[in-house]
Amino acid sequence: MRILYMGTPQDAVPFLEFLLQKEEVVGVVTRQDKPCGRGYVKKNPPVKECAIKHDLSVFQPGKIKTDEFLGEMQKLQPDLIIVVAYGKILPKRILNLPPQGCINIHFSLLPQYRGASPVQWAIIKGEKITGVTVMFMDEGMDTGEVILQKEVVIEQKDDVVSLKEKLIKAGCMLLEETINLIKQEKIKSLPQSGQPSYASLLKKEDGEICWKKNAVDINNLVRGLTPWPGSYIITREKEGNQKILKIMETELCKVETKDVSSFMPGQIVEIRKHKGAVIKCGKDVLLVGKVHPENRKVMNCYQYLQGKHLKEGDYLK
Repeated sequence: MRILYMGTPQDAVPFLEFLLQKEEVVGVVTRQDKPCGRGYVKKNPPVKECAIKHDLSVFQPGKIKTDEFLGEMQKLQPDLIIVVAYGKILPKRILNLPPQGCINIHFSLLPQYRGASPVQWAIIKGEKITGVTVMFMDEGMDTGEVILQKEVVIEQKDDVVSLKEKLIKAGCMLLEETINLIKQEKIKSLPQSGQPSYASLLKKEDGEICWKKNAVDINNLVRGLTPWPGSYIITREKEGNQKILKIMETELCKVETKDVSSFMPGQIVEIRKHKGAVIKCGKDVLLVGKVHPENRKVMNCYQYLQGKHLKEGDYLK
């Protein structure tokens, strides 16, 4: 089967590599190179790097609604278009191009968490179950008919990286099953059912921690924003300067030897050697394990406290 693949980030690379083992990939469409780093040097999207490695034709249109782009895609004569995290909604002319349609792999159980950041928001919202959906694409945002779905459990220690690994594995299995159904002419789909929810694009400011919130919600926020954009607090130095302290790792915990209710949100309830600091939250406490001070390396929170000469009863700052 002749497949045109559309994707951009690292999450989309395993699906392209999987297809290359099974089918004929006639071309790859990805987003344009973006400047990054201090020097703003343009960097290839991960999918482009993979495509170059395998000598595939790569297309990086600035606009996908042009006659020029449509013409290039028509020359490829794809039987099927597969999309994973491409980053743009496809116009009707592209959707209607391949005889077998356009298929999207989305990391949620649609119609839950439509949009750009479904994995992150599922963790932030404290979901216990998420999953993968394979669907036919239409002109809406993740609104197409569902072909296959598979549930994936969100474990307490999962962050975005570990959960995506599980979702990618499940997604590749569903993709193989979907292609086999198409070849056997047994493909079926159903409209999405249930109340939709949306996973908006995350911004850096979404990661600011408020210790007045309960420990479970803060822990979910840290897990859901690892590795990007990251959770943080704003610290105040003796000189009055403000700095960002990224909270890299947290864990729900209990304190048996103190009256936690006598502490205020943000105060250090207990210092655990080589493990970190137990911080009072609006409800319950949270163990902060790893932190990333501004312009320094990631370190254990215990080391950070020693360097700042912070003790029990002080506020994390």
